[in-house]
Amino acid sequence: DCNIGANALYDYGNYYAWGETYTKESYTPENSKTIDKNIHNISSSYEYDVARRKLGSPWRIPTKNEFEELIEECTWVKGEVLGNSGYIVIGPNGNRIFLPAAGYYSYDTIDSGSGYYWSSSGADDASTVTASFLYFCPYTSSYRVDWTGRWDGYTIRPVF
Repeated sequence: DCNIGANALYDYGNYYAWGETYTKESYTPENSKTIDKNIHNISSSYEYDVARRKLGSPWRIPTKNEFEELIEECTWVKGEVLGNSGYIVIGPNGNRIFLPAAGYYSYDTIDSGSGYYWSSSGADDASTVTASFLYFCPYTSSYRVDWTGRWDGYTIRPVF
């Protein structure tokens, strides 16, 4: 019910570059472990999936398709829990999760206010420098799946 490294559902947790299982003080293309590697799915990989590495089987990072299903099949409601804004995502069965807008870590700076969550899927164009992620902004009521450079530090919401 919370991000990797968080102690409660409203906590941001840790930031990870795509395919990395450790945190860093700076997130750059130069120190990315997976940039220019022909890796397009890290789900359930002990080497690249931080959810599997930290929590064990059957935990893993969600796929791009699972994030798209979350957008298409669920109701998104802006919310705040103990001062942290984000979205309460309500499934068709009534189950709900809170996704805090933890921002992202780029170089040595955190940019907060929106949510950035890595998927386990590389970008659709078979790029070796980009990967897919879930983006949302509570202030503009927008959410989507997109792709970006693998080196930035994003949060991870594990699934099984």
